[in-house]
Parts: sequence; C-alpha cells; structure tokens
Amino acid sequence: MPTREETLEHIAEMSNFRAVQVKDTAHLRVLATPEGFQMRPGGRKSYRIGEEGIVPTLAFAGIPKGLATALNPRTTAQALEEVLRKAGALTLLAREEELTDVTKPGKYNPIDPERVFRTVERSVPDFEVHRILDLPHHTVSLQLLGVDEPRPVRGEGHAAVNDLIRAGVLVEFSPLGLTDPLVQAFAMRLVCTNGAVANDVLREFHFGGRRGGEGDDVWQFFRKSAREAYRAIGRIVERYEQLRRDEVAPADRAMILAAVIKEAGLGQEARAAIEARALENPPQNAFDVYNLITWGSSHVEQDSRRVRRAQRAAANFSAAETHLRFCPTCRHTH
Repeated sequence: MPTREETLEHIAEMSNFRAVQVKDTAHLRVLATPEGFQMRPGGRKSYRIGEEGIVPTLAFAGIPKGLATALNPRTTAQALEEVLRKAGALTLLAREEELTDVTKPGKYNPIDPERVFRTVERSVPDFEVHRILDLPHHTVSLQLLGVDEPRPVRGEGHAAVNDLIRAGVLVEFSPLGLTDPLVQAFAMRLVCTNGAVANDVLREFHFGGRRGGEGDDVWQFFRKSAREAYRAIGRIVERYEQLRRDEVAPADRAMILAAVIKEAGLGQEARAAIEARALENPPQNAFDVYNLITWGSSHVEQDSRRVRRAQRAAANFSAAETHLRFCPTCRHTH
C-alpha cells in the first residue's frame, strides 16, 4: 500500500497545476519585462504570462489579441492591469510559476489534498491508503481503509467459512475543483484483497450552493460523509450475507455473469480472466458472482476509468434496489 506521503506526492505530480484565489484585485499588477508579461496578484509573488496564458488573459480582459500585438507592451500591460483590477476577485490557474488561465471565481474550486486527509482522519482514524486511481479532469480516486476490527460475513453450506471484511471509504476529488467531490462506502475482502464500493452511502458535494452540505462547506461534507460511509459496514456485511444466501442456478450462471460483465465495461483481458476463473470455480451464489467482478477490477483491470465503472456495476449488483436487474432467480421469487 502507498504511504500517505507517497500518495500526496503522486497527486502533486498528477495535477501539477494549482488554482490561486485572488480575493481582492485592488493591488494587482501587470508588468511588461524583456522576458514578457508578468502578473503580481498582490504582494511579491509573481507569475510569468507566457504564450499559453496570454490568450485567456487577454480574452478575460476583452482585449483582442491583434490589438495587443500592435500596442506597445507597456500599454498592453497597463490596459490589462486596469481591467483586471476592476474584476474585484479572480481565480488564476498556474503551472509552477507560469500563469495558464484567468477566470472569475467559481470555475476552479481548489481542494488541498493534505486537508482532505486531515479532515477524513477525524472520521476514519489512522486510515491507510489502499489504492490510487487517476481519473480525467485532474481527479484522483482514493481507496482508504480503517483500522477497526474486520467484520465476518457468515455463510451456510459450502460458504460456511466466514469471510472477513475491512471497512473503509472511497474519496474522490480534483485538487483544482474541476469535478464535484464524492465520498462512498468502501470495503475490502481480506481473503483476496478485493476492493469494492457500496451504494449504502454515496454522497456528492456540488460547488456553487446547488446541493452542498450545511453552510455549503466542502470540509464539513468530507467529514460528515466519511463518517457516515465508514459506519455503513454493518449494512454492507448484511447485504453480503444475503447475497451468499441467493443461490445461482447452474442454468442461469452464464447469463448472470455475462450481464454483470457487460455492465462492468471491463477490458478484454479482465473479461477473459473472469470467465476463466468462473469456469474453474463456477459461482454458486450471488456473492460469488459479485466477487468475480470485484476481483477483476481489483487485480486485473488497469484502466482507472474502467475500474470505476466496474466498481459501480458491482455496487449495483449487490444493492437490493438494483440487484433484480441482473438476477432472474430473484426476479422469479419476487
């Protein structure tokens, strides 16, 4: 498992941009230097405005690029400074010391990964990072495991041996705030280290006050949602025990597995590995089918987007509300 320090380093390397909130532009400066334009949002910190950043900066100020090219650089700098100061507040996107975008507040909602860890730890003390997934839009998905005693999933008959399940949470966010943060219940099966999410707790925070937590506070959202997700392990184990009781008729195995594999959207290698594993050890109940999918997404599939889709499919298969879509035996009994 990666350490917290390694995880933070990975996030920093994955998203080497950072959003800078300028709450008061009254003292903003734009300077024309021999090396090009520079912006000082306030104080001594300055950012170079290179070729990548000058276009969105001019567009934000409403200055045509052709006009800026024709003007003396000092005049262009003065015009930019005057317009940007009137904005009142800005969000700057920077890569190291170079400015790449200028927008109104709200487009980027930066989230500090270290603060995410500190906030989640209040609900999941001494958590460990199990897996990191890099997703589009500078988004990271973290599987975090708690240190509480694992819960047994009791079974009967061939499944009489208790399975041990460790509780955790899945936390998903973009350091730049380009996607809405998400917290979901997470559990790991210790016998095979299969990781899986559950729909018992699935919370999203929407920036802009559309559906935020009380006070529209993203940090309160992380704290409350992580606590709720971590405490959902009892419901998750109960559902696993129900899945163990749901026997799969031999005639239905291929159809059920094909439906779940299709829903999971895994790559060819993972699909083939799951099918081979199912032929070697045919699934006897719904919990066996579920664990085939979580095994494929945990140990075979490498594409992060496919892993997340497979996790959602497995969660839907295990959830009482959506399980009937996949299981003809359950549809018949209902």
